[in-house]
Amino acid sequence: MQKILSGEDRFIFLASMLLSGMIWLLITLSQNYSTQVTVPVSYANLPEDQVLAHPLPDKLLMYVKSSGINLLWYFTLSGRVVQIDYNRLFGKKVNTFNLVNQFSTQLSNVEIQEIQPDTIYFVFEKKAVKLVPVKIYYDITTNPAFDLKTVLPKPDSILVTGPASFIDTLTQWPSNLVKYRHINQNYSGKTELLKPALPSVMLSANAVDYTVTVEEFTEKTLVIPIEKINLPAGISLFMYPQNATVVFQVGISEFDQIEPYYFKAVANFEKTNFKTEKQVPVSLAEKPINVRNVRFSPQVAEFMIINRGR
Repeated sequence: MQKILSGEDRFIFLASMLLSGMIWLLITLSQNYSTQVTVPVSYANLPEDQVLAHPLPDKLLMYVKSSGINLLWYFTLSGRVVQIDYNRLFGKKVNTFNLVNQFSTQLSNVEIQEIQPDTIYFVFEKKAVKLVPVKIYYDITTNPAFDLKTVLPKPDSILVTGPASFIDTLTQWPSNLVKYRHINQNYSGKTELLKPALPSVMLSANAVDYTVTVEEFTEKTLVIPIEKINLPAGISLFMYPQNATVVFQVGISEFDQIEPYYFKAVANFEKTNFKTEKQVPVSLAEKPINVRNVRFSPQVAEFMIINRGR
C-alpha cells in the first residue's frame, strides 16, 4: 500500500521544489540573452509654417544584449517615451544612440547592439493649401428600364493641406468605392474619403455625403431624312425611301428635347457600281449621346438612275 506523506514531509517536499525552482530561475537569469525592445518617440516644437516631406518614425527598435536579470529590468523601458524637442537640435538630423542617454542609468549593464533607425532626419517643405473637387468612385448598376444620371458629392470640394510639391500636382481627391446593384430609385448616403498616404497631408473633411440619381427611360420614334453622300458628279437618281425611321430610348426628362436634327442618316454611294447595282447601304452617321438602344430602318435604300450625265 502506498505510504501517505505526513504533514511535515509534505512541507519539506514543497520547500525543496520551491528552492529548486528559485535556483533554476537564478541560473537562467544569470545567462546572457539577445532581444529587442520597442521605445516610442514623440516630437515637440516642429515648425508650424512647414510640413514634413517624409514621415518621422514613431518608435525606435533597439537590439540589446545582457543577462536575463538586467533584461528583465530593461523591459521597464517599454513604458517610457523618447522625447525630441526640435528647438534644441543643432542640425536637421539626430543620432538615435544619443537619444537613449535619457535612460543611461537603466542601461549601465545592457549592451545596445543596434538601433533602428540609427538616424532621424528632419526634412521640411513649405506648407500649401488647395481647394480640390471631390471625386466619387462608384460601381453602380441599374434596372434595365433605368439609367444612372448623376453621382454627386456634398460638399463637392475640400481643402487639402500638405507639402507644396504634393499639393501643386493635386487635381481632385477620391472617395472610397460607392456600390449599388440593380437600382430603380435615387439613393443618398455618406462615404469616407481616401486616407492620405502621407501623414503630413490633412483633409478638411474625412467623409462626404453623396446623392445617386437615376432616371427611367421611355421609347421614342422619329422620322429623319436620308442624305445622299459621295454621289458622282453628273448622276441624278431617285432614291426610295427618302426617310429613315429611328427608334431609341431616352430619359423621361429629355423626351421632348430630342428632335430629328440630332440624327443623321446617310446613303453612301462611294462603292456603288451604278451599272449592276440598284441598292445603296444606309447608315446612322450621327446620334445624340443621351439616347440608347438605337435602332433604325431601312438598312438599304433602292435607287433608280434618272440621268448618268456625260
